[in-house]
Amino acid sequence: MRNRAENQMILAFIRHGETKANAQRRYLGKTDEPLTEQGMQVLLSYKEQNLYPQADYLFTSPMKRCVETAQGR
Repeated sequence: MRNRAENQMILAFIRHGETKANAQRRYLGKTDEPLTEQGMQVLLSYKEQNLYPQADYLFTSPMKRCVETAQGR
């Protein structure tokens, strides 16, 4: 009998950090905005607290806000 635990994976969806439009509570849509300084600070704080799961692979949208979130500058 096969061990089904070997075939399992965890998918984690992480929302991008705050942008100027998010802070103003505006719809962002296809607008390609970068993260705000506060948005980046929050992400770095989460990273330092180990709140993000370990990942073998990372997939992201090509939008600036998503790439910056994934890079965690």
